[in-house]
Amino acid sequence: MPKSTDDFWAKEDVELYDMANSALIDLPIKEWSFMVLNQISGSSDNRRNCESLAATISEKHIDVQDFIIADCANSEQAQTEILDRVLHYLGQRVEVLDRQYASACQDRLIQLQRSVAVELEKAC
Repeated sequence: MPKSTDDFWAKEDVELYDMANSALIDLPIKEWSFMVLNQISGSSDNRRNCESLAATISEKHIDVQDFIIADCANSEQAQTEILDRVLHYLGQRVEVLDRQYASACQDRLIQLQRSVAVELEKAC
């Protein structure tokens, strides 16, 4: 949630993305992740900072499917702006994403099988 006063992508924000990106290798994170920027309404409205962060997301090499600006405390916005959009996207792409993930897992299993065969060959 961006602050209502000046805000920026902090080192911790970028490091968290980088950590997830490097740990989740079977399916590129861009294919199934969204950046949700929590907009707070009222006297401390942070919409301008949400838009600023959204505009600079690619400069920090944070590569997501889409970014969403919504008031997460508002159940209607959370439903329509976040959940419905994400579920619609995943509903359209689930078969492709599943195939990509299964293929990546199968490739890793084949590599593991080859490594085990080499080690068994050495042992005999």
